[in-house]
Amino acid sequence: MRLIAVLGLSLTCGACWGAPLNSDAIRARYGSYSVEVIAQSATQRVAVLRSGFETEAICRTLALTHFADPLPAELLSTHERIVAGGSIGETIRNAGFVVTKSDSFYFKLSAGALFEQLSRQTVAQTTPLLAQIYRLSASTATKNIHYAVIIEIYHPDYRSLEGQETISRDAIAALDPSYRTAVESLSSLWRDEH
Repeated sequence: MRLIAVLGLSLTCGACWGAPLNSDAIRARYGSYSVEVIAQSATQRVAVLRSGFETEAICRTLALTHFADPLPAELLSTHERIVAGGSIGETIRNAGFVVTKSDSFYFKLSAGALFEQLSRQTVAQTTPLLAQIYRLSASTATKNIHYAVIIEIYHPDYRSLEGQETISRDAIAALDPSYRTAVESLSSLWRDEH
């Protein structure tokens, strides 16, 4: 019963067809956008979505991506461009797909040392941050192709906790094994920075 209430309260957009991309929003708000991959394996990557240039660049979103396993055949060439450093949403869109986000939930966590560093000390380690987990798919008019589960952690100047309903990471991890794996990876990333 509690899980149903949590799902009803926190599901933000069952499936957001053609959801706005982070890259578009950061570029529109701050005048620039770039992505830097800071860690990557066959199954996941950690990337910094930034505004600003070179030494002045500030993290607006820290994104932890868990790729579908196995990867869909229709997205293999697109995936190659993504693991070569491409922006996920832009690369999928440029390949002719519509980017869709579904099963989205928000939670909060403290910034920690990594986010403080990536934000160029504009966010203190103890600052509570808004985070979101969702499924990302590449869609056509007839097909929805699951690509990844993504956790995004936002700079408070970009997206704040104010007025946003959140649930606990434990509740998110209980929803689905792929969400549990993503949340465990996030917890490991936050632990490893200390």
